[in-house]
Amino acid sequence: MWLGVRSNEKSVCPNQLDHVVAGGLGLDELDKLECVVKECGEEAGFDMEVARRAVEGGVVMYEGNDNWCYEERVGGGDGGVGGYKRDTLFTYDLEVLEGIVPKPVDGEVERFELVDVEEVMEGLIESEGARVRGEWGKVYKANCVPVIAEFMIRKGIIGKEFEGFEELFECLRN
Repeated sequence: MWLGVRSNEKSVCPNQLDHVVAGGLGLDELDKLECVVKECGEEAGFDMEVARRAVEGGVVMYEGNDNWCYEERVGGGDGGVGGYKRDTLFTYDLEVLEGIVPKPVDGEVERFELVDVEEVMEGLIESEGARVRGEWGKVYKANCVPVIAEFMIRKGIIGKEFEGFEELFECLRN
């Protein structure tokens, strides 16, 4: 699985693992796939032909305090900057053929890494455990955990037999 390593220069969650591509869907953007195609080019250097192969995956919704977003900016996240956040993430799956490698384009990502699925799962468990302890974003940017967990459960990569499944499944319900 390709993952992005966020730029050291990012004010939010620098150096943490992230999705390859993510972006906000503006009020004037009604076509989610066109938003995905645009973000694929801007963030990972994928050409439009590759990006248009993305298929709708799932929807991840979460809510809660978003102080994790501000921890690096205000030195601990308790400076009254954060607040309640409700988010809906529309996910897309893009199978990238061998030889197609994402490239940092807009400075949000320092580099992309191809990570073994077992290592991804271990990082998810570690990140979710940190979230429960109130230590946001120790491995992955916090909102990446439910998105990647949803993908792995939906694709059957991990199931109930996986140690830590309950914790990952629970993060999808919070």
